Amino acid sequence: MKFNKGSIIAGLIIIVIGVLFLLKNAGIELGFNVKDLWPVIFIVIGLGQFSRPLKHNLIKSLGFVVLGVFLLLKTLGYIDYGFDVIWPLILIFIGILVIFGSGCNRAVSECRKNDFPESSDDLINLSVSLAEGTYSYNSMNFKGGNLSVFMGGCNLDLTNTDFDTENIVLDISVIMGEINLIIPQNWKVNLQISPKLAEIKDRSRFTELNDKKSKTMIIQGSVFMGGINIRN
Repeated sequence: MKFNKGSIIAGLIIIVIGVLFLLKNAGIELGFNVKDLWPVIFIVIGLGQFSRPLKHNLIKSLGFVVLGVFLLLKTLGYIDYGFDVIWPLILIFIGILVIFGSGCNRAVSECRKNDFPESSDDLINLSVSLAEGTYSYNSMNFKGGNLSVFMGGCNLDLTNTDFDTENIVLDISVIMGEINLIIPQNWKVNLQISPKLAEIKDRSRFTELNDKKSKTMIIQGSVFMGGINIRN
């Protein structure tokens, strides 16, 4: 399994927060209220997407991190701006997020549409935020890729794709969202998912086809308060 730096940092932050809550619940005085750390959620989301190479992802990642840091400084008392200043900033951030990530972050697509024409790209690089998108691929040299969903839904159809290697890797990140994945019958699924308050359903049925050799799709990554549904 390959790890990216953004996911490692985000995971470590989540672990630290969990340890802090554990210490607090055990009666150990920490000197601050652990509940004031809720803005870290935005920082974790941003860091988790830093590995994505597209410009749009970078903008959104930085936006999440900046917003999280600003709110964290507020809750910890380092800045004294009132929420009458903060909530307009949140609205501005949401507007920027909608402009740059309304359902997709592909270089070849019209991002204002939720349903996209079939793509011949060999590599998936999708990020769905605050929206729902339907995507299909037909590459005969498919290489896997990256897929992230934040508070949205992604319907991904791979039934018309194929690849020459024994296996491919799809790296996913789901936060309060859902992925519906359709794969060919001659594909096996190897799930290497870290679920947190999540539901993973693999309803795909492997069938050995005479004219096609069996393939394996490795799905790795994390799902937090979301779900993944896989079928043929």
